[in-house]
Amino acid sequence: MTMLCSMAEMILGVLSMLTGAAINNLGIVLQKRQINLRSQRDRTRISDIGIFVRDPIWVLGILMQTVLVWPFFIFALGMIGVTLAQPLSNSGIIVLVIGLVWVLGEKLKPIETAGVLLLVLGMISTGLGGVTGNITQQSVLNPQSSVMLWLLMGSILAISALLTTVSVVVVKTRLVTLGLLSGTCYAAVSICMQVLTVSLEDLSHSAALLMFTFGLIGTLLGTAFGILTTQEAFKRGRGVNVVPFMQITMNLIPIVTGLQVFGQTLSQPLFFWLGTVMVIIGASLLARLQEQ
Repeated sequence: MTMLCSMAEMILGVLSMLTGAAINNLGIVLQKRQINLRSQRDRTRISDIGIFVRDPIWVLGILMQTVLVWPFFIFALGMIGVTLAQPLSNSGIIVLVIGLVWVLGEKLKPIETAGVLLLVLGMISTGLGGVTGNITQQSVLNPQSSVMLWLLMGSILAISALLTTVSVVVVKTRLVTLGLLSGTCYAAVSICMQVLTVSLEDLSHSAALLMFTFGLIGTLLGTAFGILTTQEAFKRGRGVNVVPFMQITMNLIPIVTGLQVFGQTLSQPLFFWLGTVMVIIGASLLARLQEQ
């Protein structure tokens, strides 16, 4: 009976993450569509935020990336944990690529198509890594986990500051650094959302309330900065060439956190790390073709 319950939870968690990923990436497509249309017509920039907030389609895209996607991601994190949920979230890239090609008219060359396919296969392989271990409130409150979590978040802030500086100073690598910065922001969102999820198990004590506050604020701030960074990256290059860089930090940081901080384990590490390498190679294929 326990095994059946665990399998049911796994299936529900996976389905919830796949649905959330599709909603999230469709939101990105809608945002980029409206930015492109208005930029061509009115010569607007994303800094002209007042114009975009009056655009219902752009607002819908933002809501899909934030409010509408939250219930699906929180449910999935509670069922399967961030180590498995994060690579599964990349399934939404299928929706994103279809949207960029069909809706926005962006063209994929054969090598770009190979890169996207390799990314997808890598995500699937990573998902087959056999991630086990429940992330609970107690596991996060463990002194060692707590210290490692704070060190990790400090490192993420330092990395974000470095990427921001490089994106301003080094023009030639700006698209790369903006993509990595956006992915780092969303990595922080995944981690904070996991903390927020486990805090809801029991809010009767101060430590849980602190976790809830930390998770909520981190999720909101990470989402806001992630969206703004993504918008700026999309203004400067093709979406199919920004996304792979986002995928690198957005995947690796939460996966390492799930394994090293939250204590999840891999039953099939070969599949898991092979998938990670495939994701990086796929991103590299797309990186070599980014437009100047």
